[in-house]
Amino acid sequence: KAAMRDTIPNPNADLQRMAMAEILLQYDYLSPKRTKEERMAVTRRGNYDGLFFLSTTEGDFNFYNNLVSVPAVSTTPFLSPVSYSGLAAYRTRLVKTEMVNGRKVHRISVKPGKLSNATVEGEIIVEDSSWVLLHTLFTLPVYHLPEYDYFEIEQDYGFVEQQAWMLTRQQFTYFSKTNKGKKSGSTLLAYRDYELQQKFAPGYFGPEISSVSAEAYNRDSSFWSEVRTEPLTEKELRFIRYRDSIHNVVNSKPYLDSIDARTNKVTWNKIVYAGQPMFSREKERMWMLPSVLSSISLFGFGGTRISPSVMYLKDYKSKKRVEIWANVSYGLRNKDVNGNLSFHRLYNPFNRGYYNIHAQ
Repeated sequence: KAAMRDTIPNPNADLQRMAMAEILLQYDYLSPKRTKEERMAVTRRGNYDGLFFLSTTEGDFNFYNNLVSVPAVSTTPFLSPVSYSGLAAYRTRLVKTEMVNGRKVHRISVKPGKLSNATVEGEIIVEDSSWVLLHTLFTLPVYHLPEYDYFEIEQDYGFVEQQAWMLTRQQFTYFSKTNKGKKSGSTLLAYRDYELQQKFAPGYFGPEISSVSAEAYNRDSSFWSEVRTEPLTEKELRFIRYRDSIHNVVNSKPYLDSIDARTNKVTWNKIVYAGQPMFSREKERMWMLPSVLSSISLFGFGGTRISPSVMYLKDYKSKKRVEIWANVSYGLRNKDVNGNLSFHRLYNPFNRGYYNIHAQ
């Protein structure tokens, strides 16, 4: 006996495990310990947990420093090839000299002089005479990358406001292989609108080093089209359309109404065991009524008690939240009544600031 089944290929199969994030932020820098970023726009699609450098707090890849510290990648700082110590720790070789835009530039290969715990490998492009960095391309040693099997850093520098050579473009390419499979990614950063010799007000740099503007998560596609520095690839465009189509379906009124109807439907399981929710999406609030079993305490101290509990939850557009729990208990043996009331308010969603009030 033989059978044949026709299968229809999924045109979006290659997008199932893909993730993507776009972030626009303002970064203020005075010293390595005095920095501050404000995210002006954030869009994230898919499971973006494995994406690297979604915040400037994840590391500083300034190879003009003697040591490059990137705690999000490795606990060990890396020795820069252009530092004083790096001159002795690396072997360099001139690969090519050419004229670029009327300037003589040198492409130099960089390799560790010996096995070391703190060296990188790759190449640099420097300008003749001034010896400033124009381009760097380095890979980090695998034995110091607990989460990655490959990590590459590529950086471009430009002469900003005819005053200083600054980082203008940065790209990270990374790969990891785990028991759950392979995972690879790429992060591209563009630096622009520099304001050199900026004067900051006293106390500007405080304990808060990263914040998000109120409208950051409400940016539309037209906004991103204006601020995006490099065009998206065809696959990225397909992924955005694919994820947006899913988002539109699961956030459509018919779909949400069907979910709410199922949540609020009265069933014997909810009445007896689980408790009955009463959810209003429009008002962003929910009541939770007690089940029969949760309202009866047969073996408590003092005999059987009837103790129904009610919960009320209210969310606000500002992401603030109010939660109220109320319980009334009546003892069948002693004919006594007691209870308690708890009030919880999340008043600052950014730093999770809250307070509780409890009475009984």
